[in-house]
Amino acid sequence: MTHASERLNELGLNVPEGEFLLSTRDDASDLSYFLGLLDVSHRGEPDACLRKMAHESMRKLLARGLIQAGSTNDDGRFVTWQGAAQEIVHRVEREWRKLGGRMPRMYEVAWFRLTPAGDALVDMHLRTLADELFPDPDS
Repeated sequence: MTHASERLNELGLNVPEGEFLLSTRDDASDLSYFLGLLDVSHRGEPDACLRKMAHESMRKLLARGLIQAGSTNDDGRFVTWQGAAQEIVHRVEREWRKLGGRMPRMYEVAWFRLTPAGDALVDMHLRTLADELFPDPDS
């Protein structure tokens, strides 16, 4: 049986990125949530390393068209940020710097949601994983 991390690697994702996409399936997730996933996978790494990994992952997921970045308005609705992946990552970096060097807390800096392409990738990954875990006894 293929391990989840190997499966994600086949999709061009690391474990925190895959977990982030899976958990963002039903609702938008914020940057602090992704940082928490990175922290669990890379225990003991300094904040500067986590920050660099987060920027690289966000750039990759945005460039592949798997996620959209944005913020929420007063009504709590997601407002998509327009621009190329690099521009959006720069915006995240600027917002993060405004925090004075500390790691973002819940609801700070940016929110992310899946695009239709991200949603399709999650569907494909879950279906494939389910087929491995629960093979059809009639086939």
